Amino acid sequence: MLNAYAYVLTFKSEEYASIVANTEQVRFRQLLENASRHMDRQCHRTFYCWEGIKYYNGKGGNLLIDDILSISLLRLDKDADDVYEATMAATDYYLEPANDFPKDRLELSNDSDYGGFASGVRRGVEVTGVHGYGDGESATPFVATGLLVVDNPLLVGSTTITTSATATLGAGMTLRLESEQVYIESITNATTFLVERGVNGTTAAAHVLNTPISLYEYPMPIRQATLVLAMRAWKRKDSAFQDAVGSPDTGMVVVFKDEDPFVKSVIHDYFRYL
Repeated sequence: MLNAYAYVLTFKSEEYASIVANTEQVRFRQLLENASRHMDRQCHRTFYCWEGIKYYNGKGGNLLIDDILSISLLRLDKDADDVYEATMAATDYYLEPANDFPKDRLELSNDSDYGGFASGVRRGVEVTGVHGYGDGESATPFVATGLLVVDNPLLVGSTTITTSATATLGAGMTLRLESEQVYIESITNATTFLVERGVNGTTAAAHVLNTPISLYEYPMPIRQATLVLAMRAWKRKDSAFQDAVGSPDTGMVVVFKDEDPFVKSVIHDYFRYL
C-alpha cells in the first residue's frame, strides 16, 4: 500500500536523521510506509483517504461502519438478490457523529422513507464515498501547497510531474490534483518528482497547465509516531540489528525493546474499539 503518514523530507531534517544529501529516498520512504501500516494495524483504522465502494451487512435502526469522511452514493439490496435496487437519498439518513470527523455510523433520519438499512441481508448495504480517518478535522483533509503543475499538459500516463520548485515536497507525500490522488515516490531534482498515479481508488487523468497541487494531511501525533517508529528501525543498523550491545567497560545496554512509550500513547488515543 503506497501511503505514508510522514515524509522523507521531515525524516531527513535536523530534528530526526539530519541528512542533507538527496540519497536513500526510497529506503527511507519504505521505512515510513512500514511504520504507517503498523499504525493502521495497531489503531484498527486507516488514516489515508481511500475512494470507492465498501459493503456492510444490513441492519435495522443504525449501522456501524468504517471511518468515512463523505458519502456520494448509498444503496440497499433489500431482497437479498445481490442487486442494489434502492438508493437512499441524503435526507433518508444521518451520517454520525454530526459535528466530528471522521464519521463512523449511519442512522435513519426523522423523515426517512426506509425502516432500516437492508436489515438481515448479508452485504445488503453498498456505500460509495471517501473512506478513512483523514486529519480528524474535515471531510477534505488536504491543503493547498501553493505549487502548480507546470507540465502543459500533464498526460494520463506520465509518472513525472514538473512544478516550480520541489524544496517543500518529499517522498511519501500524497498529493491531490483535481479528483486524482498521486503519491510521491522520489524527488528527481529542483523542479521534478516521480509519482505513482491514480492511487487510493482514484483514476489517473490529464491535468492542464497551472493545476493546483494540494497535500493530504494526517493528525500530528500520528505523523510523529510514524517518524519515531521509522527512526528506531533505521537506527538499529548501528547495533547490527541486535537487541543489546555492550563492552567490558560499559556492560550490556538494551537498545531495542517493546513498543516505544510515545507510540504506545498515540495508539491508545487513536485506537478504534470495534
